[in-house]
Amino acid sequence: MKLSSPVYEIPMSDEELIIVGRITLMWSHMDVQVDLILSQIGRFTPEVFSHFFGGNTINRKIETIRVYSKSINEPLKGKLITMCDAVSDCVRDRNLMTHGMWGWEVDKTSRKYRACAWRRFKDTFLA
Repeated sequence: MKLSSPVYEIPMSDEELIIVGRITLMWSHMDVQVDLILSQIGRFTPEVFSHFFGGNTINRKIETIRVYSKSINEPLKGKLITMCDAVSDCVRDRNLMTHGMWGWEVDKTSRKYRACAWRRFKDTFLA
């Protein structure tokens, strides 16, 4: 399937764009699951959860789950810690991909703008 092109050039293949889309969708699902887990172990009503955690990053929510997990018995405690570790390990790469690695570059020949990966992240993320 060929995807329609945006006004600016994105130096990625359709397959790479599909992968980025899948990662974004999976992360959104995971973010909701973290919210549900935190709501359950903290016994928060939706209103209280929204007030205290609605604008927080996933890192903040994960750290709060870690605090609550100290009072939870095994094996659930171990499963929560494993989940927290796995999510924490992904946050940096996800943030680079979604928020912090893109910039704009002007093609000197065509004078068109194109999205580009900042060179400082090339070795750590795009290798």
